[in-house]
Amino acid sequence: MDELHFYKGFPVEDDIYGFTLEVAASKAKYSIYESWFDVLKASPWYAEAQKTKVFKNQAIADTYKLFGDLSNVAFEKWWKKTGYKIFKERVPFTKIKPLDLTYKVQSPKKKDEPPTLLLEVPLHLDIKILRRQFEQVIRLQEEYQEKKKFDIYRHTTANAKIFQLGQKFGYDVIKKDLEIYFDYQVESVKEGFITYQFAQKHALSDSNGIVTNRVTDADRGRLIEALKYSLENTRKLIANATVGRFPDTSDYLPTARELLD
Repeated sequence: MDELHFYKGFPVEDDIYGFTLEVAASKAKYSIYESWFDVLKASPWYAEAQKTKVFKNQAIADTYKLFGDLSNVAFEKWWKKTGYKIFKERVPFTKIKPLDLTYKVQSPKKKDEPPTLLLEVPLHLDIKILRRQFEQVIRLQEEYQEKKKFDIYRHTTANAKIFQLGQKFGYDVIKKDLEIYFDYQVESVKEGFITYQFAQKHALSDSNGIVTNRVTDADRGRLIEALKYSLENTRKLIANATVGRFPDTSDYLPTARELLD
């Protein structure tokens, strides 16, 4: 039987199941994992490091040790050789065990294991009553996680740790941000480049992709500011990813700032 691998970066409905290498490769396509791969391939600092093997700091050296040389390699091939190993959970997920409905959280015995919720299920109760009690436990757990603001970066046991998940950092969002970033590098050096019209073309500040010079001064200012914000956020995303934190655009990590000098 093929070995099963567990991941936290797949859709939530898949986060308790293990997958073979082939299935995991399929699910990893267009996932947050491919986004990190794409961002590193877009990083000038990573490209320089993999070419020269000279690292500006230990953080980028550690990233390179995990991801390896990404030049001239497609994501699926890289995943099957490297990605599946660095992103998989070193501690496999386990199914809920029916132990105690007056429940408590049991501390993990090993360093990398997550805490466990123990449930004792009285089997003589009507199934409707049990269902209500389970729903109550789930609601309490939802409230607990909301208060704790569950941190996937701190709790994952993968070697390459995803910092945060959510719609803000979906595959399509990151892909679009990269496209804007690199299109700007090409277009902004051309004669006659107009910044606010570039922002219009990429549908920034509710411009709907329509390019026109019939705009107010206020709208022109909003378009330029939206573009500046997008470009700077993407630069933060790339720099932080290069030193091992992805995705994060809140600010440059100190080790990422070293790359900018």
